[in-house]
Amino acid sequence: MPALTQEQRAFFTLVRDAVTANPFGRERQEIDLKITGLSRDTDIDQRIDGMVKQITARFSALEGGRADIEAYRGQDRQILKASILFAFFHLF
Repeated sequence: MPALTQEQRAFFTLVRDAVTANPFGRERQEIDLKITGLSRDTDIDQRIDGMVKQITARFSALEGGRADIEAYRGQDRQILKASILFAFFHLF
């Protein structure tokens, strides 16, 4: 059974925190910037696009590109589910 590394867990936890943060608040902006590495003057559309790209890239890196979240257990599975739902929501 796979498990996230500390770095992966920290990244996907940030994404999960973005899910629960007020999308118009300062906390969410700070989370977006941590995830994307973009500057504060980046507009919301570019931030969202950058977040989706980062999330997609991180999922592709999991277990050889097979983002099978059912293979993960406990907290890892929960933060991965929240992250994939966040990315999916913003793709459409």
